[in-house]
Amino acid sequence: MFCNKCGSSLAVGSVFCQKCGQRQSVQSTEQVHEFTPSQSSQGLTPPVDKRFWSSWSSGRRTWFVVIMALTILAGLNGQNIFTYVAGIANGQVYLDSGKVEANIDSGILDQIGEKVTTTCPHPMTAKVGESRQCTVVD
Repeated sequence: MFCNKCGSSLAVGSVFCQKCGQRQSVQSTEQVHEFTPSQSSQGLTPPVDKRFWSSWSSGRRTWFVVIMALTILAGLNGQNIFTYVAGIANGQVYLDSGKVEANIDSGILDQIGEKVTTTCPHPMTAKVGESRQCTVVD
């Protein structure tokens, strides 16, 4: 329980504040419910605020879950979740072959002015320090 005027902590049922002397209203003492460990042992728990999730309609929750699942799948670059996790565990990195091919094509075009076609292996996995071979045709 807290003082209505200064906000200092009060003993339950106090009529006056020990710090500022403000008389406490009867309503404030009746409305205060404090949680003590002894209540926990009796099977009582403090109230849990569930307003955020429960305020959403079931349709909105469903769309949220679907969008989150699609976001996770997009991050896998079309790989199986189990191979993705196993690859992370042993230090492998999965590269997007399409992006690698596009970067090589644009790099060669910028440097020598020739349009080329690049082909890289699919899927493209690597570890730091390893090299991979892609085929470039002019």
